Amino acid sequence: MARALGVPFVSGNVSFYNEGTEGPIPPTPVILSVGMVEDVSRLVSSDLKKEGNLLYMVGPSSPDMGGSLFTRTLGVEDTHVPKVDLENVKGTMDAMLGAISKGLVASCHDPGEGGMAVTLAEMCIGGGLGAVMEANTNMFPSRYLFNESPTRWIVEIRPEAREEFKKEMGDIPLQRLGAVGGERLLITLNGKRMVDTSVEEIYDSWERPLWEEMG
Repeated sequence: MARALGVPFVSGNVSFYNEGTEGPIPPTPVILSVGMVEDVSRLVSSDLKKEGNLLYMVGPSSPDMGGSLFTRTLGVEDTHVPKVDLENVKGTMDAMLGAISKGLVASCHDPGEGGMAVTLAEMCIGGGLGAVMEANTNMFPSRYLFNESPTRWIVEIRPEAREEFKKEMGDIPLQRLGAVGGERLLITLNGKRMVDTSVEEIYDSWERPLWEEMG
């Protein structure tokens, strides 16, 4: 990855002693990277901004679920971990940075922990806005909604910036997901409604556990 990105990782926070309350856990190397932002006014946050804006997924998705929050939550074993496309990772990042620097992206969030469905929910919480998503897929619904494939972003684009954004992305896989709007998160896959819940309910589910644990 260091070679693919051209970034020298000269050091890292590496712990080979991760003793927990229930015993040892596997060694976990962690790398922290810090970068400079030339113009902070160009920074893009993850909260949805405006009703009527369009939602896209940038980058390819994989059905592999190894290491995902979904499998950990359900206690399912899956050793197939999504792979990073080292040949295209830097080009994809550069294209995204170019689109952001040109002001084409209203909001952006990576579908890391939890995958697409959780990411959309987080974007809805942040902006206090709902979203409508409709897609067709050959993947099993849970794999499509909760896979954590790397080098992907969910982006919010103003309708008038759509064509310029597509041009900026070039050959990078780009999927139209839906649009921002309303007070609910609605997700339909292959014509079947999979998610229908209010932003208020999502926020409550996100916030409640902390209060239940800490009062």
